[in-house]
Amino acid sequence: MLDLNLVVAFAGCRAAARRMDAGGAILNVASSTGMHAALNTGAYGAAKAGLLNLTETLAAELAGRGIWVNAISPGMVPTESFLRVLEFREEDVPQLRAPCPSGGSALREDMAAAVLYLSSPAAGWVIGQNLWSAAPSSTVDRRTGSSASHQTGGGAS
Repeated sequence: MLDLNLVVAFAGCRAAARRMDAGGAILNVASSTGMHAALNTGAYGAAKAGLLNLTETLAAELAGRGIWVNAISPGMVPTESFLRVLEFREEDVPQLRAPCPSGGSALREDMAAAVLYLSSPAAGWVIGQNLWSAAPSSTVDRRTGSSASHQTGGGAS
């Protein structure tokens, strides 16, 4: 899990930066689980937290070369793989969406729009940021330790 979600991303960022003589954008795809505890996602969340730190670190290191590094952290995007990996069913999706501030969840198209913006010259002044699209479906508040779990399925971390 760490290799796929952190080590490979680090190698990709490093390779891209070496080839970006004229500057440009590097965009990492993190996850809301990298910012908050989420049930059944321990190793994945740890890897995504590392990716968020890597994003901020690379942003500081590469800004002087005209390379802006950012991340997007989708909340729940109910793709087929999301449902399969976390062992949810399609009928679980409305309950999973309920705690999101917007009352819904991001769509793939929403994430694509964010990627286009953050990769464009219009976002050249946005450096080291993480665009978080929605609240995760199950979190533990770090201040109180209380759980706000809304998950109905389970999955191995």
